[in-house]
Amino acid sequence: MNRPLAFSIAALGFLSTALFAAPLELHKGDQIAIVGSGFADRQQHHAWLEALIHKAYPDFDLTVRNLGFAAD
Repeated sequence: MNRPLAFSIAALGFLSTALFAAPLELHKGDQIAIVGSGFADRQQHHAWLEALIHKAYPDFDLTVRNLGFAAD
C-alpha cells in the first residue's frame, strides 16, 4: 500500500470517529486531565490548549492537570 493512500484511509477513520462521537459536555468545577506522551508533555511549556479551554468556558471554574510525560 502506498503512503498517500494509507494516510487517506487513516484520516478518514479519524474523521468518521470524530463525526459520530458524542459532544463533550463540561460542567462547573470539572477537572480535565491531559494524558499522553510528547505532545502532552510539550503542553506543560506552551499551554495554548489550556488557555483555549479556559477562554471557551470562563465561568466554569475548570481545573486542568497535565499528566503528560515524554517517552511514556
